[in-house]
Amino acid sequence: MFQKALKVKIIKDKKLLSDKEIYHLLQSLENDFSEYSYFWVQYGIAARYTKNFEDAENHLRYALRIRDTYQIQHALAKTQMERGLYELKSNGLSADSTFNIGKEAMRKLLETTSYSYNKALRFSVHSYIDTLLKYSKIKDIPLSEDEVEFISRIIKKIGEDDLDTELKQKIVSFIKYCRENHYEKYSLELNKMISNCKFEIEAISDDYDSDLLDFDY
Repeated sequence: MFQKALKVKIIKDKKLLSDKEIYHLLQSLENDFSEYSYFWVQYGIAARYTKNFEDAENHLRYALRIRDTYQIQHALAKTQMERGLYELKSNGLSADSTFNIGKEAMRKLLETTSYSYNKALRFSVHSYIDTLLKYSKIKDIPLSEDEVEFISRIIKKIGEDDLDTELKQKIVSFIKYCRENHYEKYSLELNKMISNCKFEIEAISDDYDSDLLDFDY
């Protein structure tokens, strides 16, 4: 009940409160729920929705101090990458540095997470591909071959039988990117891989929002 009542995504989707009102609500509850990592994760998400990225990062770091989990590390890294993208659009001086901090944190998660943690891994693969493609577009520079090779490798790490419909769309976008930027070797390998997949796991874009991570915080 506690988790459902404070889940920012539910409040937002039902249009019960505005983004600022959600943030102020959680702000008013800080003294009552400060011992719970779940509260700080939702507080961080609420801050991110209001583009208050510094507070968002601080709240997620506080959640990590209470309980260090894969899901919170993922949420923090994704927030840092999104902050970098947001600052790039407004010509922020530290935008590249902020993005790269989040990127390296996400990359470390992807490199060290075992295949057995597959559900969480799919979230991070999706976020990594999505934000790297957006970064390339905003900066108007191609991804390095090292990045392309790494993304190709982590896609294969998930395995053909566990790819879902939403992640398939992100992989298709990446394959298209590879074709357009002279990385045909990787596009051919991945195209062959997904052509053999059944994609029996249904998913929608909202399933990949870090706000909806339904693991134990």
